[in-house]
Amino acid sequence: MKPKGEETGTESGTGTLDERITGALVGAAVGDALGGPVEGYSPDQIIERHGGRVHGIVGPWHGTDWRTARPVAPYHKGDGHVTDDTLMTHALVRVYATVRDHLDAYAVAEHLVPDLMTTPRWIPELEADALPLQRIFLAEKWL
Repeated sequence: MKPKGEETGTESGTGTLDERITGALVGAAVGDALGGPVEGYSPDQIIERHGGRVHGIVGPWHGTDWRTARPVAPYHKGDGHVTDDTLMTHALVRVYATVRDHLDAYAVAEHLVPDLMTTPRWIPELEADALPLQRIFLAEKWL
């Protein structure tokens, strides 16, 4: 048995700080990808569409019509795609990596807003490069 503090992540069950951060970010993205295709639908609708609870990756609610189906068009929610929630998390991580401190309104104005407005990135739900601002929800746009 190793002395306290020398355990590795797999032996101690807690992991290093970097491993825990990575686990939290990956876990959030996986949960986002699994929940995206059923977001906004009632439990009864989900059961009817999927024959029960969703336990894995499923296709878009409207199948191949995801680009035109309302109200979700033009977003490809399904097939393991992450949503704007994960895109916003990635943007915040980029800003934290730059600022390396608590984020205040000035950091948001100086780093987050320009990142969302000026740097095209791969947007899985659009299956294209685009500005993250074009995908994030209204609440984040108020920044």
